[in-house]
Amino acid sequence: MIIEAKDVTKRFGGLLALQKVSFRINNNEILGLIGPNGAGKTTLFNTITGFLRPEEGSILFEGKEIVGKRPFDLCHLGIARTFQLVKPFSNMTVLQNAIVGSLNRTNSVREAKERAIDQLHFVGLHDKRNVLANALTINQRKRLEIARALCTRPKLLLLDEVMGGLTPSEIHDMLNLIIKIRELGITLFVIEHIMSAIMSLCDRIIVLHHGQNIAEGKPSEVGVNPKVIKAYLGKEYVVTQSPKN
Repeated sequence: MIIEAKDVTKRFGGLLALQKVSFRINNNEILGLIGPNGAGKTTLFNTITGFLRPEEGSILFEGKEIVGKRPFDLCHLGIARTFQLVKPFSNMTVLQNAIVGSLNRTNSVREAKERAIDQLHFVGLHDKRNVLANALTINQRKRLEIARALCTRPKLLLLDEVMGGLTPSEIHDMLNLIIKIRELGITLFVIEHIMSAIMSLCDRIIVLHHGQNIAEGKPSEVGVNPKVIKAYLGKEYVVTQSPKN
């Protein structure tokens, strides 16, 4: 087990965004996180990565408490993430963007550049290394964000809707990239709204609704859970997933 959350609770004024959320992620697992808009998914990511501090609860990373640690410190421990709204350093090149991530692990610009080049090769952006980030497509920007995160040498990588806005072929390629990341020995926690993608990708899925964990299990179990169907998937999903006669 790489991470364990116990009764994580986060409030924004009178709004209870997370209500005693608990879960575990096993080493080298791909865990999915789904739920309606406003369910608390990104808020949960923000509490894990230090951008928000929960009012209650505990988050253990490799057995040690991390609540209260800053994002930079958590990144150095081995927790990296991407963001739903991709915002690269637009007036820097693709390579320079990746180098920024590498500098979390070394003070040597030469070593940082070597690491950055390796990761750009890995995500398929090496040929774009000298292009300004603001000239990239949405698919390329998402890949750059992943490369920058990989440059920090993460043990746990949180992906926030990396397939949103992509074409079917781009989604297929992104799924393959995520599987390749897992093959590196990296554990993944993935938020995604594209159900066909996340159901095929993940070992387990947890479902948030109104800040509460309403279901957890294998994709095949979550997909037929009445609570999940009512709160998020809808009856149409069940019909489309049913085997044809």
